[in-house]
Amino acid sequence: MNKTNVQPIEFSVADAEPSGKPLLKSDLSLIENLAVQLETQIGAASMSVKELYALCQGDIVSLNTAVHDDIDLLLNGQVVARGKLVAADGHFAIEITELSERV
Repeated sequence: MNKTNVQPIEFSVADAEPSGKPLLKSDLSLIENLAVQLETQIGAASMSVKELYALCQGDIVSLNTAVHDDIDLLLNGQVVARGKLVAADGHFAIEITELSERV
């Protein structure tokens, strides 16, 4: 594997109180307790099988997403929002910066 310049990432801390317009604007009383699964993908990497089998503990696999790129938030494979990767209570989180018009 090639040597990669690795730099630590500082994540901003998410605000406890959200602000801005809501994701959904309709009366949801009939379905408000229905559970949904939101997903996100940070990025992807391509490599040969030889490179895959050469990976060792401590190696760095660079993804095709830059550190400050927006992350897509998906519902059933459809983008419903975009946002920035942040840290919230010790977990990765997404701070919503853009909502889809299709929601």
